[in-house]
Amino acid sequence: MNVENEDISGYARHYSEASFTSKVMKLAGKAGAELLHKALCLWELLKDPETPQADKTKIIAALGYLISPIDGIPDFIPVIGLGDDLLVIGWILTNVSRQLRDHHVANATAMLRRFVPGFRGLELPTAE
Repeated sequence: MNVENEDISGYARHYSEASFTSKVMKLAGKAGAELLHKALCLWELLKDPETPQADKTKIIAALGYLISPIDGIPDFIPVIGLGDDLLVIGWILTNVSRQLRDHHVANATAMLRRFVPGFRGLELPTAE
């Protein structure tokens, strides 16, 4: 799957705060903390009024892809099922990382600790 050439805009229709929260709770038990932390960082950026609308559109599409029951590799496939989701979330996070601030990461980390006790945080992309 070539994420850079993939049109993920159609997945935006799957995004809602309630469906995102529900997906995070389901994934917390089986997904790696990396995927969840990156997704939560995007969610924090989405809620920030300072985030440009163009970036919010990308974020909604990426989170919709995560939530969507239809994606490149079905999530139920062990080990690789969430790999495409991680690629899309990671690609968009890198794309909008110039907007990412310490408070976004701190809020995402605090939220993830509610689902994954002992989570320490991850190194995230930085703007160049």
